[in-house]
Amino acid sequence: MLFRSGLEDGRRVPSLALKTAEMYREYHGMEQGALPPADARGFWYLPFCGVPGDMEAISLSDVLSGKVPADYFAGKIVLIGPYAAGLQDSYLTAADHAAPMYGMEFQANAIQALLWEDYRREVPDGIQLTALFFLLLLALAGFWKRKVRLSTGLWLLLCAGAAGFCRLMYDRGLVLHLLWIPLGVTALYVGCIAFNYMQASLEKRRITNTFERYVAPEIVREILREGTGGLELGGKLTTIAVLFVDVRGFTTMSEMLSPPQVVEILNRYLTLIADCILKNGGTLDKFVGDAAMAPEELYSTSGNYRGPNGGLSGYEWLQLLKKKYKKVVWLNPKMAPGRAPWREAETAVKEIFPMYKLTVDGLNRAMVKLMSNK
Repeated sequence: MLFRSGLEDGRRVPSLALKTAEMYREYHGMEQGALPPADARGFWYLPFCGVPGDMEAISLSDVLSGKVPADYFAGKIVLIGPYAAGLQDSYLTAADHAAPMYGMEFQANAIQALLWEDYRREVPDGIQLTALFFLLLLALAGFWKRKVRLSTGLWLLLCAGAAGFCRLMYDRGLVLHLLWIPLGVTALYVGCIAFNYMQASLEKRRITNTFERYVAPEIVREILREGTGGLELGGKLTTIAVLFVDVRGFTTMSEMLSPPQVVEILNRYLTLIADCILKNGGTLDKFVGDAAMAPEELYSTSGNYRGPNGGLSGYEWLQLLKKKYKKVVWLNPKMAPGRAPWREAETAVKEIFPMYKLTVDGLNRAMVKLMSNK
């Protein structure tokens, strides 16, 4: 405390350190120095001259016994007081958080700081909060949707940099809140890591649900378990058993039976085959049938679809779909390699979306495309 105020007569009484420094300057014919910046209660930042024990301490018995001559103290400021922990006149200070500093040495540090006029001034909270806000915005840009390793490195860099910057400013006479930046950056770091993890989990679940519509759930889980290494082009070499089944003479049979009878036979046949494959842990790739797709369905505003379409063609709707979603692929059960002018509709769709064949290898390529950063 620099002075004591609040007396009945309104006077402010200078502290022991301030009064001693003024008397020392007056004794040596020196001009009175400037006072340190203090708050309304007289508190000010004290820059310690050293750690506890740095100030010279002489035992009173050495003075009384003549071991230390009286002229040794000529022209010096001498403080007389106890150096005993039992008197409860010791304090932990910023100079050393482990070793206590006795009251007399604390006063000696204050007197020395007043004589040196080595003062510190706290930067207003408004300026610090504004700087913290913009710093956290930059940190958010660094943490958002970044890998954990990169985010952790940036977090450590910001925390260490904040401590170093506070030290630099302190040496230049400015006091900053040491914990504001580390606490703010840490909270933002943890929040972004948690959000990125949740977003990645939701994206993984969405991809899983999407591809489980086309391939067996066991294959999707195996691909996700192996990570990106399992999605590399070329796949891996393994031993499998492939079953191709066809109904012999189906065309002749269908000509002889009625449509309901053909549908019933197909349903029974396909159900029997599918159950047999799935019960034995196999994967049903696809049922191959005949299909056709005419260019009219893409470029006409009506095409074969008679429902509401907003006056847009199918091709225009596909373009809107490409703009809405960041990553889209097209799976085609049967497709021609490269550009196929004789398959006009397929070629038009390839111009909008990356197209992959609806096979296990095609799905692998499609997943690589969807999960890539490009």
